[in-house]
This record gives sequence, structure tokens and C-alpha cells, in this order.
Amino acid sequence: MKILIINGSPRKKGMISQMLDIMREEAEQRGEQVQTIYTNVLNIKPCIGCMACRTKLKCSIAEDDSQRVLKMLQEADAL
Repeated sequence: MKILIINGSPRKKGMISQMLDIMREEAEQRGEQVQTIYTNVLNIKPCIGCMACRTKLKCSIAEDDSQRVLKMLQEADAL
């Protein structure tokens, strides 16, 4: 099973981060594949509203972390 953890805490050593680390360790001990995303380090550009994605089915903005995270979300079995 692929598990994706999304950590939105701005503190890498804070209580939420510690709790998510414990959850990650527990899942890994059970043999699960776990990935963690730290939202405070993502480079995501805002939508410019060009609507090109409606015809091209792809964002016209240069690739940023949002495409990488979207793929990880689609491949994950659990969040």
C-alpha cells in the first residue's frame, strides 16, 4: 500500500511533525510504502486563469511542485 503524508506544519520539529513521524514509522514497520510532503517547502505558482488547460488538458504554466504532488496524490492508496 502507498501512503502519502501531507505535513502542513511550518515547524519541522513541532508536535504535528513528531506525530506524523510516529505514524510514518509505524506504517513502515508494517511494510507500507510511505512518502511525506512538507507543504512549507513546495514551490507552487498560482493559476493565472488563462483557461488553456480546458483545451490542452495540461497547465500552461511551467511545471512546478503542484504537478508532482498531484501525481503522488493519484498514486496514493491512503492519505
